Amino acid sequence: MLMSKAKISDSIDHVYEVFHDDVVYMELWDRLFPEDKSMHILTVLDFDDAAREVSKFMEHIRNRRVVELGAGVGLLAYEMAKLAKSVVAVEFDPVWARVYLKHVYPKVLRSRLPLYFTIGDARHLQRFNMEFDVAVIYTYSAIDTLLNIASKVAKKTILNGKVIK
Repeated sequence: MLMSKAKISDSIDHVYEVFHDDVVYMELWDRLFPEDKSMHILTVLDFDDAAREVSKFMEHIRNRRVVELGAGVGLLAYEMAKLAKSVVAVEFDPVWARVYLKHVYPKVLRSRLPLYFTIGDARHLQRFNMEFDVAVIYTYSAIDTLLNIASKVAKKTILNGKVIK
C-alpha cells in the first residue's frame, strides 16, 4: 500500500512536536555538534517537492555516484536514485531515519532503486574509502561541517540546488 503525502507529513509533524521540542534531545545535539547552532529542520517535505528540487540539478547527477549528506527522511535521495548510478544517503538523526523506513523505503524496494540509506555520522565516510562523483547537501544545519566532508569524499558538491564545486 502506498503512503500518501498526508501520511508522511503527519509523521514529520509528529517528529517536530515530540522530539525536536524535547529539551533532552536538543541538549544531546548540542553535545554532539557544539559547532552547529542551527535548527534541525527538513528542507524537502514531500515527494513532489523533492522531484522539483532534483530537476534543478539532474544533469549533474545522472548516471553518477551520489552521496547525500544530511538526508533527512530520504525524499531527495529517493528522487535522485531514479537518475543516478547509485545514491548513498547519510542521516545522523535516527528519528528522521524512522520516517524514511516507514514512508520512503517501501517505495525504494518496490522500484528497486540503487539507494542505500545509512544512519550515522557523515564525518566517518572517509574511513570507508568511498569516493563519489557528487555530494548533495540540502540543509541549513551544520553546513560548514558538511561542506568539509563533501570536499573529502566527492569531486563536485551541490548545496541547496546550486553547484558550488
